[in-house]
Amino acid sequence: MGLRDIFSKQKQTNDLPEHIINHHQTAEKLNIFGQDMERQERVYYPDNKSPKEVSVKKIELTEKEAVRLGWSFRKKSKSVRITNYHGKETSVIVPCKIGGMKVNEIGDKCFFQTDVEDVEMPSEIAKIGNDIFNCKIIKRVIFSDVIRFIPEKTFSLARNLCEVHLPYHLNVIGKRAFYACKALKYIEFPDHITSIEEQAFYSSGLEGFSFNFEKHKPIYKNPFFAFKDGSAFYATPIQQKYRMILIPPKEKNTFIVLTVGNRSDIVFPNESNIYMAKNSVNTTCRLDFSKCHSVDFIQPVFRQDKDPFGSYCCEYFCTVEGVGTEYAFPLFVDTYNRQGDSYNGTYQIKWDNSHTNADVHIHGRNLLPWSLETGAEKIRLQPESDWYMDIHKYAINEKNLKSIDLGDFKGIDEIFSPVCAKLHYVSWNERSHFNPIKIEKYVTPSDILGENISYNWMGRYIHQALLQAFRYFPDQPATYRTPVYYNYRSGDFFDQTVIDRIFKANQVESHNMTIPLKRKDKILIAIDILRSTRLDYRYKNKTCCEEREMYEKYLREHIHCAERVCNKIYDRYPEYAEFLMQFE
Repeated sequence: MGLRDIFSKQKQTNDLPEHIINHHQTAEKLNIFGQDMERQERVYYPDNKSPKEVSVKKIELTEKEAVRLGWSFRKKSKSVRITNYHGKETSVIVPCKIGGMKVNEIGDKCFFQTDVEDVEMPSEIAKIGNDIFNCKIIKRVIFSDVIRFIPEKTFSLARNLCEVHLPYHLNVIGKRAFYACKALKYIEFPDHITSIEEQAFYSSGLEGFSFNFEKHKPIYKNPFFAFKDGSAFYATPIQQKYRMILIPPKEKNTFIVLTVGNRSDIVFPNESNIYMAKNSVNTTCRLDFSKCHSVDFIQPVFRQDKDPFGSYCCEYFCTVEGVGTEYAFPLFVDTYNRQGDSYNGTYQIKWDNSHTNADVHIHGRNLLPWSLETGAEKIRLQPESDWYMDIHKYAINEKNLKSIDLGDFKGIDEIFSPVCAKLHYVSWNERSHFNPIKIEKYVTPSDILGENISYNWMGRYIHQALLQAFRYFPDQPATYRTPVYYNYRSGDFFDQTVIDRIFKANQVESHNMTIPLKRKDKILIAIDILRSTRLDYRYKNKTCCEEREMYEKYLREHIHCAERVCNKIYDRYPEYAEFLMQFE
């Protein structure tokens, strides 16, 4: 049973999975502010202050003194780069000059696997290398105020690190820079920080942090400031203790959500403007946006971990109610409005009783890439109005989809993603001389293509190549955009020449591989072409009628083989044998 099946029955039965029952029993419903507008104890706000100023003693050494103290270095034209330290001191001050030349850089793994516990860097140091403190011994580090970037994994697994003074002009903290720093309880971010990257403090001991939000100037009016990615604070005591981490707003009724805690049931305030940071939700929770004025996301809000086959692997659910945005929710996120209908940003879903077929009502004029992800087997697209709509490349990302009715909609590119391996039937409305015509196209399923009569990757690649025929196909480039009749000329959506080229070449070029077409594959493709709606009326000259004769001729020449192929797949696809009987 999928998540959508669970939620569709939630109002009718108490026979729910254990993890959902436990959620309802233990979830804490939280209003961000009470009636007196005081801050909730279960919500964490960072301290609004700048870091303290720290001075570092400057030391100048001759080359002989530097070597005697354990410094390895490389002289450049006007400066010195320190490459390693193998001295015996546990408390070290990096020299500002060696042999009269300024030391402006520390190389990769300089203090890696040393006994150094305390390091101070003067203001001359402008750049540090990768993994310079990747050791368990280091406890305290004071950075130069000139350094602008802390590289990826700089302090990774430094479990004894308890104090860090970040550079005043620091802009970026790299990925997993403080990963698993269990002793680090508090950190002060400088005023110039612009980006704290993914999992920067993951699994650290961080219990709090500070940042001067009043002095900070957001880049391009970005309300998230430096805190664009909530995964920076995953698996820390802050996330585990609090239901939510909020960044102090600069505007009234504006809330910036950095992370949402486990088993939180949060109702956002009336007429509020909510900003959800990237990866701000990665655990079981329920979010109610129904009273909000606006909700904006930095995608993806919901942490997405995919296996090699493209399915989502998440052990949690999250309901989002009343969202008025064009955010494309992933499949594992169940969204509902007040009427109980599933709502996924750009579209709204109405399910049938079996919960496998869905009518998808599109809001707006665009179906964005990778956005349609309902889990349904049969879909019918319905417009919100009579205005045209564009389906962008790979917008339909349905791994269970077998049949789809596009209605009056048309794609401006290859609309089906490679995930659509089960798609077998596509239909849409065509307008020719103002008379609507229902066009039906059959696609040979991937599980009967390829080397074996079973699901395999070869069949999937051939099927993916056939889906490329469903795309915008103008008669002439100048006809691409016209202001009337859904912005499309009749006959512009299906490109038969894509399948013709595959059929004639007896092979498919896919994923840097050449996949040959077997006789069985060509027979099945020919049957699907012949039982699809003829599109001869589209062309003023020849092409379509002549190419159709090619498929008829091939089928007649291999009629006995076609009978054996159709009989072999009769249990799953009887329509092939039925068409062949009529054809003979």
